Amino acid sequence: MEDSRLDNSVFWCVDEKTANRLLSVLHEEGFKWDDGQSYIENNKWHEFKEKSCYNFRYGSVGSYEMYLHMEVEIIDADKYFKH
Repeated sequence: MEDSRLDNSVFWCVDEKTANRLLSVLHEEGFKWDDGQSYIENNKWHEFKEKSCYNFRYGSVGSYEMYLHMEVEIIDADKYFKH
């Protein structure tokens, strides 16, 4: 995740399996939730389910709709991992 292009991006996860994969990678890179909790301990999938967008720079999760109205790039995590 050392890609500067990702500084203004969030990862959209349409299923919990993809969310867990993304959060596992972020955990290995040393990222945590903004409250210090491990991504592995709580994926926060229940908050937005298939609309979950993870902002690893701020350690937060929000809805797809919320990020549509912000100046951020929404990256489909499933497609990101297939590259």
